[in-house]
Amino acid sequence: IHGIKAKSEARANALRKTINNFRKVGACFGVLLVSLVSMIPLISRYFTSDPLVMQKVNGAIPGVALFLIVNGLMCAGEGSLLGQKDLVFLRNSYALFFFTV
Repeated sequence: IHGIKAKSEARANALRKTINNFRKVGACFGVLLVSLVSMIPLISRYFTSDPLVMQKVNGAIPGVALFLIVNGLMCAGEGSLLGQKDLVFLRNSYALFFFTV
């Protein structure tokens, strides 16, 4: 019984470590995406010369950046749920999202 408990604790610690690594990668991915989005004002002049269009695009950047930071963490959470094979929770979450949005 003691050997089973030690094995279970080691597995739980490994799972915690893996989830933390997923979170770190997700946060880095979100920061990378936000840094790319922050370059949009610099490159938008190559796609349009209309100042009103550039103003509207630049006004949308904070919302897009906020979404992309959360997106990196959501991908990390989804990856950890898939790793734990918690597919029922994922199915229910996606169904709830689909019907509410």
